Amino acid sequence: MKVRPKRRLGQNFLKDKGYLVRIVSSAEVSEDDIVLEIGAGTGELTRFLIARAGWVIAVEIDDDLIPLLKDRFSSSPKLHLIHADALKLDWISLIGRINPHRKAKLVSNIPYCITAPLIEKAIESRSALSLCVLTIQKEVARRICASPGGREYGSLSVMVQYHADVERLFDIPPGAFRPSPEVSSSVIRIRFREKPRIKVKDERLFFRIVRTAFQQRRKMIVNALRSIGLERKELEEVLKRADISPGSRPEMLSLEEFGRLADEMAGRV
Repeated sequence: MKVRPKRRLGQNFLKDKGYLVRIVSSAEVSEDDIVLEIGAGTGELTRFLIARAGWVIAVEIDDDLIPLLKDRFSSSPKLHLIHADALKLDWISLIGRINPHRKAKLVSNIPYCITAPLIEKAIESRSALSLCVLTIQKEVARRICASPGGREYGSLSVMVQYHADVERLFDIPPGAFRPSPEVSSSVIRIRFREKPRIKVKDERLFFRIVRTAFQQRRKMIVNALRSIGLERKELEEVLKRADISPGSRPEMLSLEEFGRLADEMAGRV
């Protein structure tokens, strides 16, 4: 069955066997594992996952690819094929139906157009996930893994690193995909922590401050946070208490500094 990739779904199928094997190895997949794959595509990664894992939940949104996947893996009792939009599914329930006492591994070559919302979904579902190994756009991988002080560091960096340890493992050139994307790709590994990297009084406030700050990342932090609901003088006092210079830019602040700032603001906004 000939498959024509759909641009609207961001389909670029990874065909290189060497990279597929490295991805599965990077996820440390074993026969005891439940693996969740988002965007099974033509099943290239799926077949290597089935060979190593105990159970594979493969989610695919494309109507035209479901018959291909059913036919290709018709003899595999390990595969649970789901025809749906992964962003609208309850991943925790999906994994729990197989084993409510075991966390799954998310291993996927994801469409670049849904990278950010999919990672946010993974974080929301972290109670049912131990790690993620994802092929994503190289530029986004650099942002996720970035340290304070550079232009790549932002709210996505803080969000992921707050909840997990993250590594950029290796790059994949465009020629390894069909069709070839216009950008290079990277494989990252996200290991969710039992507890967040830092402890804050109000997690919702913490992320509100982070998002607000990075919306105006080139401004001084005292100006970037003006919309948070404090007068400038009070904001300067809060920054002083948090041991942060009002002239610092958001991209210079570490998780710990954002945490101190959020704790000082708790009860004020």
